[in-house]
Amino acid sequence: MTVTVTLSENIAERLQAHAAEFHLSLDALVEKLLADALPVAETNGVHAAADDDNLPSLAEVVAMIKATPPNPDAIHPATKTVAQLIAELEANPPEKSDITPEEWDRLWAEFEQELKAADRADDIAKGRI
Repeated sequence: MTVTVTLSENIAERLQAHAAEFHLSLDALVEKLLADALPVAETNGVHAAADDDNLPSLAEVVAMIKATPPNPDAIHPATKTVAQLIAELEANPPEKSDITPEEWDRLWAEFEQELKAADRADDIAKGRI
């Protein structure tokens, strides 16, 4: 869509200088400025805040994280020290793998194909394709 906007000479010169500074065309700069200034449209039922004033600052986010109590279910005490683990690995080193690099490459390629197929099925199920 083409939109014509009449600007003062001063604003037009400032825009042109700013566009040149960032190696952008004037159209690209104006589009970016407008996109950044406009509220985000609703997408897939999610609507973002129209302005950044409603978003917490980094300091507020950090304070919220610090104020969150620990989840006891997420705390798992250590079963051995690093020294014990190293001693265990030195006493019983892992066995050398019987898999060849070629076999590894073939298995990895199969795994990637399975991931791609699962992603595609998920995209189709969610209507993204």
